[in-house]
Amino acid sequence: VVVGPDSICAGNTVTINATSPGGTYKWYESATGGTPIFTGNPYHTPVLNTTKTYYVEVETAVLCTSTSRTPVTINVNRIPPEPVITAPDTICAHAVAMLKATSPGGTYKWYDVATGGTPIYTGDTYLPVLAVTKTFYVEVQSASKCTSTSRTPVTVTVLEVRAQFTANPESGMAPLKVDFTNQSTGANNYHWKIGTLFSSTSKDISYIFSKNGEAGTYDVTLVAMNAFGCWD
Repeated sequence: VVVGPDSICAGNTVTINATSPGGTYKWYESATGGTPIFTGNPYHTPVLNTTKTYYVEVETAVLCTSTSRTPVTINVNRIPPEPVITAPDTICAHAVAMLKATSPGGTYKWYDVATGGTPIYTGDTYLPVLAVTKTFYVEVQSASKCTSTSRTPVTVTVLEVRAQFTANPESGMAPLKVDFTNQSTGANNYHWKIGTLFSSTSKDISYIFSKNGEAGTYDVTLVAMNAFGCWD
């Protein structure tokens, strides 16, 4: 009687154990004839990449040999190739990145490390919200539980726009000239608005609060945008 796994993934070895009737076990690659490739128990196979059948016979203490050899077949399942991933090259900060595994089929596991670690998501399509540039790594497991030898990396570049400015001076007596200095980052288009008094698309602006009725406190807003439509 011989026990061992029915199947393994390609590139692995397997241990086959003869459990009875006891004696000297001889292992062969053919059903009849040939020379034993191993004598003893258990038998540790070499690395297997294709399905393989071994044959074992037993010799008793009085040198009597079993009338036939017992076959044991190890089915070797192929390792799936690395996953193919579609993903946007760039997104705006705090937007959803649609990451999709398109082939070879199976169970996809997403990681934030190239090796080891715990999956952060399992499934075909991963939809993370990203605030910074991030690289994910994807492996696939086939129906026969064989896993791709390496993970596919996918990097999504996050474009962050931050609108900010300074005003000098921030208060004073009319007529008051205020210089607004744009200190935005990640942008190349701008839109200023000072209440209902003024608007501009210049990078920096100046405004003189001098007309009747302009005394008071005003909200100054700046919208900054980049060429990809990301804004703040």
